[in-house]
Amino acid sequence: MKRAEQFYTAVFTFSFEKDNIDGYEMSLFPFEEKSSGITGALVKGDVYKPTKDGIIIYFKNR
Repeated sequence: MKRAEQFYTAVFTFSFEKDNIDGYEMSLFPFEEKSSGITGALVKGDVYKPTKDGIIIYFKNR
């Protein structure tokens, strides 16, 4: 989790909001209710198994 947080913080220059929901450690991407857009979270828990065949995320910067 720490390595992923460091990566995204360096790339996007923001800070995560930390939370623990239903026993899962979460690092929430910033989001403002009054702004449009999407958000997400890094989640750490026993049901999540990182693999080299995991998801691919694409970002587009305008």
